[in-house]
Amino acid sequence: ADMTEYRGAVADAISAADAATPAGSRRPNRNDAARAKFDSEGIRAILKDVQKLYRGEEKVYITGFSSSTHIAYMFLFAHPELLKGAIINSGVYLGRGVDEAHIPFLNSPERATLAIKFIVGENDRGCKRYLESWEETKAKLIRYGHPAAKIQMEVIKQGNPEHLSAGHNWFPTRIFDF
Repeated sequence: ADMTEYRGAVADAISAADAATPAGSRRPNRNDAARAKFDSEGIRAILKDVQKLYRGEEKVYITGFSSSTHIAYMFLFAHPELLKGAIINSGVYLGRGVDEAHIPFLNSPERATLAIKFIVGENDRGCKRYLESWEETKAKLIRYGHPAAKIQMEVIKQGNPEHLSAGHNWFPTRIFDF
């Protein structure tokens, strides 16, 4: 709230939604549309700043872990023109910030060249739910023009040679390798 960069109608809508959220509750009454708009506009502004100030690349990789996969999914569905790839690490697609009736760049080169990877640990408490969601989401991605050959999935098994935890963790080595 003290940062003037984050003021205006979108930030006010988020603050109002948060004020209406019952104490101790994470979801009820929260304005997900305002939050998604804030996230989308903010991340696109950051990308422009990095391109302008630091000669950043036009297209980037995005990743999300757990609840931050909502943002990665939003960009994967709504802004594929900005991405080289997306890595979804232990999360579900809930459609946050995505208007599935108006998906941009259907069956376009922007989608056809985009690499996608889904990662989850087999001992993650949400593994089954994440995998079920991923199968449904993968089918949508393919319908919208992402080639199946550019989509990967990895389940981190217990006892893997790298000694990675097979629980609810982010997997930076797998993300950077991708």
